[in-house]
Amino acid sequence: MTTSFVDNREGSTVTAIVQPHQPLSRQLSSTGLLAIVRSTDNTEAISRATALVEAGVTVLEISFTLAGAPRVIEFLRAELPAEVLVGAGTVLSGADAAVAADAGADFLVAPNFSAAARTVAEERKLGYYPGAFSPSEIVSAWEAGVAAVKVFPAAALGIVYLQQVREPLPRIPLLAVGGVTFENAATYLDAGASAVGLGRALSSAEPSRLRAFVTELAERRAARP
Repeated sequence: MTTSFVDNREGSTVTAIVQPHQPLSRQLSSTGLLAIVRSTDNTEAISRATALVEAGVTVLEISFTLAGAPRVIEFLRAELPAEVLVGAGTVLSGADAAVAADAGADFLVAPNFSAAARTVAEERKLGYYPGAFSPSEIVSAWEAGVAAVKVFPAAALGIVYLQQVREPLPRIPLLAVGGVTFENAATYLDAGASAVGLGRALSSAEPSRLRAFVTELAERRAARP
């Protein structure tokens, strides 16, 4: 997409190339929750993912820190309902992205931005949520046409940081990931995050507590624009 504007300082027309943006998935925008599954064992990862879905989770991220992540994604994609999105996490490169796409991943998440991974996501029509730390990194990733930018690590930056970044960048969907807990997840949504990502906190929760949290977070997200 090409757009033009007038540079008032010089009185000249400047032409910029703006990539069309991927849409944020309906499931992620409505529930506000990205459930991250990290494990060292395929069977355990599948068990955790299944328990999360039973509790009402509709967006799963299977981390590529698990060597068997592609096989786990293949299995879950075949077994779970179509409305449950199964994505790949810690997708650091174009090569990782291609493997994830071949496994049937619905979207890609990373702690970094990779132009090669973005290209794979575009070619395979997958959502891409790269990580960023500073406002400059967030804007650079957004200009590449991604669906949303993962603010990582969120806890190290803090909720006030997210609020302050959100003010000048209201159009960029932000995912708060890293150190988000049951206790502060809703506060990140109130601060402007489109969704939050949780991993360890979800895997250690009792089923009843997990179901209540998923429901409460979706209600909190629905109350926001």
